[in-house]
Amino acid sequence: MWLQGIINMENKLSINRIIHNYLLFMFIYLSIEPVILNIVSLVSATILPLVRFIPEAFGYVLIIIALVLKKTSYTLNRIDIYLILTLMIGLLSSILYTSNITIFLIGLRYFFRYIFIYILVRISEWDNAATKRMFSCLTKIMIIEMFFALWQLISRETADLLLMPSYGEIVEGINSMMVQSKSAYAVYGSFGRYNMFGYFITVVIWFLLAKREVMNDIKEKRKNILMLFVWGILLLLSYSRQTIVAIVIGYGIYSFCRNKISLKYVIKRFFLLIVIGVVVVYVSATVALNMANTTGIGIVGGSIADRYLSMFNLTFFAIDYIGHGRTWFISEGLIRLLSENPILGYGLGMYGCPDTIRMDYSVYQNLGIPQTYYMDVFIGCIIGQVGLLGFITYMIAYKKIMQKCLSFVNKKVDVLTRQIAVITFGVTISSLFMMMFSSSLSNRLMGFYLWLFIGIFISMTNKNNVRINE
Repeated sequence: MWLQGIINMENKLSINRIIHNYLLFMFIYLSIEPVILNIVSLVSATILPLVRFIPEAFGYVLIIIALVLKKTSYTLNRIDIYLILTLMIGLLSSILYTSNITIFLIGLRYFFRYIFIYILVRISEWDNAATKRMFSCLTKIMIIEMFFALWQLISRETADLLLMPSYGEIVEGINSMMVQSKSAYAVYGSFGRYNMFGYFITVVIWFLLAKREVMNDIKEKRKNILMLFVWGILLLLSYSRQTIVAIVIGYGIYSFCRNKISLKYVIKRFFLLIVIGVVVVYVSATVALNMANTTGIGIVGGSIADRYLSMFNLTFFAIDYIGHGRTWFISEGLIRLLSENPILGYGLGMYGCPDTIRMDYSVYQNLGIPQTYYMDVFIGCIIGQVGLLGFITYMIAYKKIMQKCLSFVNKKVDVLTRQIAVITFGVTISSLFMMMFSSSLSNRLMGFYLWLFIGIFISMTNKNNVRINE
C-alpha cells in the first residue's frame, strides 16, 4: 500500500511538472511561432503542419494522461457549469438545425478553442513557484520584443526578412492568417501580425499595472511608470486600434470597480469625458479630413495619424459599412442573425467559423449575410452559433470570474495572488471588449493568454482556501 502511494505521488508530481513546463513552453513558443514557421518553411513545407499543430494537440493528450495517472476527478465550479450550459445549448442548436457532425466538431474546437489550457492549469495544481517562472518568462519576452520592435523601426526591410511571415497555407484551405500590408511605421515584434502584437501588449500592460498595485517602493514605481510609457508607445506603434480602446475602457472599468467612488465623482467624470470626447472627435475628424495622405479608412500601410484619426471621420464608417466591414456586422449583421433563431442560434460551426464556411454557408445565404469579415465580430459568431441563450450563459461565466478577481484585489493575500487577480480581470475585460471588433476570444494567442490566467487565478485562490464557487 505504502509503495503504491509513493508511486502515485511520483506520477502526480511528474505529470504536474510536465504540464507546467508545457504551459511555459507554449507561452514562449506562441510569441516566436511565426519566426519558427518561417525557418521551417525554408527547410521543408511538408513538416510545416506538424510544427504548427502538434504543440496544441499535445496539450489535449496531456489532459488524458493526467486524468489517468492521477486518478482524480475534475471538480466543477460555477464557471465550468456555465461553460457546460453553453456547450449543451450549442449541442441542442446543432441537433435542431444541422446534422453534420464534422461541422459541429470543428465549430466546437473553434468556439471553446483554448479552454483546454484552463483545464490543464486546474489539474496540474499550479503553485506560486510556477507563477514566478511564468512572470520571469514574460519579462524576458518583453525585453526581446522591445529589441525586435526597435529593429523594425531602424531597419524595416532587414527585420522583415526574419520576422514577417513568408509562408502561405499551412494545409490546403487553411491559411496562416498572417497576410498583411507592410508599413513603414507599425511594429509587430515576432508575432507576425500587428494585432497579435497588440494582444501580447494587452498582457504586458496589465502585468505592469498589476505590479504597480502591489509595490510600495518609490523607485520601483518610477521604473514601472517608465515601462508603462515605453509599452504605451509600442502599443501605439502596433496600430492595434481595438486593443488600445479595450485597454483604456477596461482600465476605466477596473478603476471604477476597484475603488469606492461617490455618485458625485461619477457624474463629474462622466461629463468631463463627454466634453473631452467631443473635442477629440471634432479635432481629429478635422485633421483627418485635411490630411494630404489620408485614406479615409486608416489602413495599416498609412501613417500613424491616418491610422488613428481616420476612424473619427464619418467617411471611415461609411466605407466600412458599405464594404460590409465590422460596422455592418455589428449593426445589420446582428439584426439578421436574430431574425429567425434568436434563442438557440444555428449550431456550432454554422456561422463565423472560418474552417467550416466552405462546407456549409446556408446561414449566410438564407439571411443574405456576406461572407466577408464574418469572424471579425465575435459577438456575432457567438449569437449566430448558440443564440441569445448561449450568449448569456457564456457571458455569465466571464462575469463570475471578474467578480471573483475584484474580490481578491483588496484581500490580505499574498502579492502573487493579488497580481494574478488584476491581470486576469484586465485580460478578461479587454478580451470581451475586443470581441466587438475581432475574434479575440477564440484567437490562438489571446485565447491562450485568457484561459491561462483564468486557470492560474482559480488554482491560486483555491490554494488560499477560498472557494471559487461561492
